[in-house]
Amino acid sequence: MKPGHIVLSLPVRDTDRSFCFYHDGLGMAAQKMGDDVVTLELPGLSLFLVSRQQFEKFSKVTASLPENASGCLLSCSIATKAEVHETLKKVAEAGGTIGISTTRNLFGREQYVAYFKDPDGHLWELVWNINEATP
Repeated sequence: MKPGHIVLSLPVRDTDRSFCFYHDGLGMAAQKMGDDVVTLELPGLSLFLVSRQQFEKFSKVTASLPENASGCLLSCSIATKAEVHETLKKVAEAGGTIGISTTRNLFGREQYVAYFKDPDGHLWELVWNINEATP
C-alpha cells in the first residue's frame, strides 16, 4: 500500500457547533461541505468532522462519540509555550474542556504538553518541544 493524502473522519453531534469551535473559536481554516461535513486542512492531513448520521450512512457502522474517554489522540506541535497557553484560552472560551498540562521527557526530547477536548470529546494534545526552542 502506498497511501496518498491522509483523511481522518470523526463523527460529531452538531457540525455547526464544530465549525464554530474550530473556525470561530480557534481560528483554524475550516470549511463546511453542506450540512453534514466540516473540513479542517492541516499539514499533511484533512480532518473531516462528519455528522453522526452521515458517518453511519457512509461507513455502515455505528458511530462512537467519546464521553469520558477518547479512542483517538490528535497530537500537534506548537511553536512556543505561550502559543500553547493562548490556544488553551481559546479552547475554554469556545466551549472545549481543558485537561492537564505537564512537562515530560519522551525519547530524549523534553516537551511541554497540554490536553483539551473539543465539544464532542475528541482529545487533542498540544506539544511544544523545549529542546527545539530558540533562545
